[in-house]
Amino acid sequence: MDRDSPITTARASYDSIKGVISVNWRKSYKSYVMNVGIPSTTLARVIVPKHDYPYSTLQINGHPIADWRTGYYSPQTQSLGIDALKLRDDGSIEMSVQPGEYSFLATI
Repeated sequence: MDRDSPITTARASYDSIKGVISVNWRKSYKSYVMNVGIPSTTLARVIVPKHDYPYSTLQINGHPIADWRTGYYSPQTQSLGIDALKLRDDGSIEMSVQPGEYSFLATI
């Protein structure tokens, strides 16, 4: 994300054959918030884009999932609908996500 970018929020949806796929996000100096809707019988790869500074924590639906400062990863990820989670080399966060509604909060 470019600090100087004038875009700080976006919203989109698509009415697919499986149902509505939706995403909305907002970024600030210290965080990135993304809400995602994934229709039933669908799996998705969700990527939280890199920030100007490295992310330190990730919450999903209000539950702390990862703290990269301490190396903590929650054992609850599958019960929250997340099949795989990784911090990529470019600083973005990649997840494999089951159907449902999710709110992701990544902080620097």
